Amino acid sequence: MFTNDGKLDASELAKILAIAERDGELDQNEIRVLTSIIKRIKPHEVDGAMQKQLAEITQKIESVEAP
Repeated sequence: MFTNDGKLDASELAKILAIAERDGELDQNEIRVLTSIIKRIKPHEVDGAMQKQLAEITQKIESVEAP
């Protein structure tokens, strides 16, 4: 499922998001884990696909946290 190269790519991040959304929503614990993972992404790992995935996750997190 995930490669063991020490780097996170957009498809792996998408799989993590899919696991978090499996029950149909993001809870605060899932948001905490996703945020922690995102903080560990190195600048050299961010390509166009990763930028798109990060934007999607940010939008989903913001929609949950918005009143």
